Amino acid sequence: MYTDFYGLIRAPFGTTPDADNLFLSPSHREALGSILYGIKERKGIVLVTGEVGVGKTTILRRYLQIAAPPKQSSPHPQKTVHLYNPNMTFDRLLITILQQLGAQPVSEEQAEMLKQLHDLAKAERNGGGTVVLVIDEAQCMPVETLEGIRMLTNLETPHEKLIQIVLTGQPELEALLERHEVRHIRERIAVRARILPLTDTESVAYIQHRLDQASREQVAIFSPAALRILAKAAHGIPRRLNILCDNALMTGFRRREPVISRQVAQQVVAEIDEVQARPVWKRREAVVLASVLALAFPVWLYLGWFPSGLWEGSGQTARETPPSPNAIGLSGDLPVSPRNERGILPVDSVSPVAMANAPPLTPQHAAPLPVPRPVPVLPELVRVSGPPKSSPQNEALRVPDDKGIQTAMSGELVSSDDAESGETARLLVVLLDSGRVVLGKAQATINNPRLEDKGFSGAAFQARLRKEFLARTGHDLQALNAAAMPERARPLLAKLAGIMQKAVQDVQSDINKKGIGFKGFIPATFGTQVAASFSKDTGLKLRQIGPPDVEPRNPDNKPDEQETEALLVVQRSHPRVGDHVISQRLADQSVRVVLPLFYTKACLSCHGKPKGELDISGYEKEGFKEGDLGGAISVILPSVAPPAASQREG
Repeated sequence: MYTDFYGLIRAPFGTTPDADNLFLSPSHREALGSILYGIKERKGIVLVTGEVGVGKTTILRRYLQIAAPPKQSSPHPQKTVHLYNPNMTFDRLLITILQQLGAQPVSEEQAEMLKQLHDLAKAERNGGGTVVLVIDEAQCMPVETLEGIRMLTNLETPHEKLIQIVLTGQPELEALLERHEVRHIRERIAVRARILPLTDTESVAYIQHRLDQASREQVAIFSPAALRILAKAAHGIPRRLNILCDNALMTGFRRREPVISRQVAQQVVAEIDEVQARPVWKRREAVVLASVLALAFPVWLYLGWFPSGLWEGSGQTARETPPSPNAIGLSGDLPVSPRNERGILPVDSVSPVAMANAPPLTPQHAAPLPVPRPVPVLPELVRVSGPPKSSPQNEALRVPDDKGIQTAMSGELVSSDDAESGETARLLVVLLDSGRVVLGKAQATINNPRLEDKGFSGAAFQARLRKEFLARTGHDLQALNAAAMPERARPLLAKLAGIMQKAVQDVQSDINKKGIGFKGFIPATFGTQVAASFSKDTGLKLRQIGPPDVEPRNPDNKPDEQETEALLVVQRSHPRVGDHVISQRLADQSVRVVLPLFYTKACLSCHGKPKGELDISGYEKEGFKEGDLGGAISVILPSVAPPAASQREG
């Protein structure tokens, strides 16, 4: 459409790998040279990696052009098997190789096919030829198939390899090769190369190179300012440069601009990045936020200034009415829901504002008062959604349920010490998840191959952790001694925060490696590592657990029977917002607190759809969707109170 207007022979910025228009930056030249050298010298395995769109496939096609001269010039041309989609079993891989070499498998037995391939490769070598296996997008290869590559490298003579293998892929391939089960492949890689994103100067040269290849006359089509804007916006990725430049030419053609101006370049970048250059007060996000605040403010005002509204019909004000004993010492104004068919309390949602305004328990309220709406209580599984505002008295109580059945509660109420254990545990699981959240938000920076110093030091992590934890709990990690929390919580929180900071500091060399994308330092592995260190140092049992009825990636994260029961309740009725946790009293009177974790949109790149597809870390995706239960953080704290039976005997 725009080619005639700009005097072009053809469109210069196609998005398909075009080996004829290859632009060789220093790293592209090194990658091509590595492939040529590795195959010519029969090194065995050559590895080429690079981010999406940097030109790996283009380099491969250029190599294939070089390696496939006219037949008349070479009586023994190279035989190349090129796989574009290696997501197949090793047996299927062997069949494909044999077929592309012009042979039909003599058997479906793996050993027989390997022998047949060995004979074919040896015959080619004896005739002066070479068999080359080129695997593109190798990060998509199943681990079992990658393990089978080892057997191909074993096809050799006493002096050289019979099959030369080229693996290309995204940086995730490097992470996949770091796994223990494929170490034998990693150790066989003889030549490595990494294609880096272009610098801004190289990006401008790339654009000009493409235009020169497609122009009738050497005339300026992009202004210097436009070139700088497009080069900067592409972040050194040739594919993105092609898309930006093609759109700029289309826009310039519509506006009849013979030279692409700064304004056109800025418009194209804004459109592709979906940036709306509108005033803040006109943006949709601001309108939505203002609407939410407008609706929430009257509710906050009512609950904050007129807490008696929570006790409507009781005939007393909130300051005069004690918290219900049915709250099990966990929340002063939280009515307990009836147990469900599994004998477990359903998880319901309670306003954090209402909990924050719950009245403290004073001596004048020591005697239990009538409960406005009595319901049965199951002490073994109770809901905790905030710090306890009061401590109920451990006295016998009989509460009629909705059907008039008497439910005995004598000796089953949680003591104030149990409540302190539950609150300490709650703060610990929220702190660990806060660290996971901070790390999750930093993933784009950590995995940026263009940056060297990511600015995500242990100190930077600690500062962000402090902010996240303060927002979620109201407690400042730097002022724990003055915090209104159980005494035993303070040293444990300080310990956990220190372990998390050290975990980040210990991997600084990996985080700050330039030229490598995915580092494998993700919230899940971080949480498992930190929980294990904390448990070892304190003797407490802190761990991450996977969702029920799903085999976890780490077998150690499989929930036990009681955790599974709690998570099944969460699946049915958890509000999925806020730090609503489940607390279980165990047979030894210890308290377990479980903080459910739910998949966000960012999680789905590894755990979403399509199910069975390999994710960035080499595991199969589970097919989850946003909002699904992804597991939980669980911690067990022993109670400091004597068993209820001993209290009654005394």
